[in-house]
This record gives sequence, C-alpha cells and structure tokens, in this order.
Amino acid sequence: SGSFPILGPNHYLVVGSASFAPSYNEHAWAALMIGSDTIWSKIFAEGSRFNAMVRTQSGHAILAGYTSTSLGTTDGIVVCLNLATGMVVWSKVFGTNQNEMFECIVEWPDESLRLVGTRASGSNRQWMITKLASDGTLVWAKQQPALTATQLVNSALVVGDSLVVCGTQRTESSSSSKTPVIRIFDDAGNE
Repeated sequence: SGSFPILGPNHYLVVGSASFAPSYNEHAWAALMIGSDTIWSKIFAEGSRFNAMVRTQSGHAILAGYTSTSLGTTDGIVVCLNLATGMVVWSKVFGTNQNEMFECIVEWPDESLRLVGTRASGSNRQWMITKLASDGTLVWAKQQPALTATQLVNSALVVGDSLVVCGTQRTESSSSSKTPVIRIFDDAGNE
C-alpha cells in the first residue's frame, strides 16, 4: 500500500499485503525499515489489508483497512502499533453484515482519531465516519448517505475544527466518468 517516513531520515513504516503458501490468500503486513534494514515486521490476519496509516502525537502508528469475515464480508479494522517494537497496543474491528472498510484516518488535535470509509451492500454505498479516543475506545460511529451509489472516499484531513473528506463519484451513465466530491463534517460527524 505504501511507505511512510516515520521517525527520521531513512526510517520508514512500510505497509501492504502479501500472499503466503499454501492458500495464497492476502495478509496485511507492516514493517519498520531503516534504510534497507528491517527492524521489525508483522503479519496480520488472512484476508486483511491496510489502506491508511497515521503517526500519532504520542508516537504510535495507527493502521486502518479491512479484514475478511467468516460470512464472506469485510469489517473495518484499526490497529495501534508501538513504533519502536512493532507490538500491538490495541486493535478494534467494526462491522455488520455488510462490507465495511476504512480508507482514511486522521488524528484530531485532542489526539482522538477519525476513520473514514465505506459501508456497502450490493451497489448501495454509504460513507462511514468513526471517532475513536486515543486509546481505541469507540466514541461514536455515523453513516453518511452517499450522493450516488458509486461514491468513493479518497482522502481526509483536519482543517480547523472540521473534517474534510474528498472522494469521487461515478455518474450513473458512465462507469469511467468521475466527478470530484468534497464533504465537510464537524467534530460530531454532522455534515
């Protein structure tokens, strides 16, 4: 998925997915690299993938994405790692009987986290915004109706006391035509 400068020059947290024998199913992984040396690496649950990462003010790495369920759906997953050791500080899974995945994560000035992603059932897609305390405790979770059935989240950022979410939507008449979408939410997740 990418690499992120994390601690200093030539220090990178690398996140992505890999497949391993015998099943060759996707597993999320993360590694701390200094230059070409691996300091630590972690492999996570089969059927999982990280889509986003943020380094917190307290020096942890928060990874967000999805993990597969036994129902054949996906749930949003969030993992807090100690950057020095790679040990899991806490992890949370959020899901229903639909497909959820987190695509963006930002840290608020009070060190709480906002996760933005999608919840999909068939062609119906909704944005979901979740607020976690810095210790991973759920504060609130909200669904935001998509403007179209094919609206996707691409990025999120904190501007003042607002969460700005950017994405794209496909027009119903063309699967290749995309229109940019910007939506702004307050601290309580209201548009």
